[in-house]
Amino acid sequence: MSWLIITITAYFFLALSAIFDKYLLKSTPLDPELYAFYLGLLGMVYLLVLPFGFVSPSLFELFLSLTAGGLLIFGLLVFYQGIKKFEVSRFVPANGALVPIFIFFFNFFFFQQTLEKNQILALLFLITAMFLIALEKKFNPSFSLFLKAFFSAFMFAVVILMSKIVYRHLPFLTAFVLMRLGGIGASLLLFIFSSHLRKEV
Repeated sequence: MSWLIITITAYFFLALSAIFDKYLLKSTPLDPELYAFYLGLLGMVYLLVLPFGFVSPSLFELFLSLTAGGLLIFGLLVFYQGIKKFEVSRFVPANGALVPIFIFFFNFFFFQQTLEKNQILALLFLITAMFLIALEKKFNPSFSLFLKAFFSAFMFAVVILMSKIVYRHLPFLTAFVLMRLGGIGASLLLFIFSSHLRKEV
């Protein structure tokens, strides 16, 4: 049952974080692009720990680490756009319901992992709950909310699976720092290709 306590605790802090993000994006001049950009750049702070146990990765491990870190920033960008536009108590649960659904399909197609009957029922429950959360009044689903939750959840699920592989093959500190480097790279890409972001910065 320890996994259940850890999961509940994690979602508790994620909920607090989402509310804090909503407050920042609504009450300050920050916009989602700027917020994601600065969050990625903060990864430079973790470069200070490089001398304390960094292990040289293989090219495959380096690719996975950097990609996971970069996708996390892009996923957060879409996530912040959703938080700013929609009610946080609707968007965040919809996003949270989609992440395990994507992880299930990834595990099924890439790792041939299957679910038991009770786990399939739980998955169907998540799908139903996600649909109900996305509903507007008069049983009219908000497809705009769904699309934002869909794309952010897709990227989060890919990041989670990549991170699991990376942490299995590399020491925690090395994997963590490499993924932060990927986040820095994603922030720089945003800066290069977004004239709006360059203007804001």
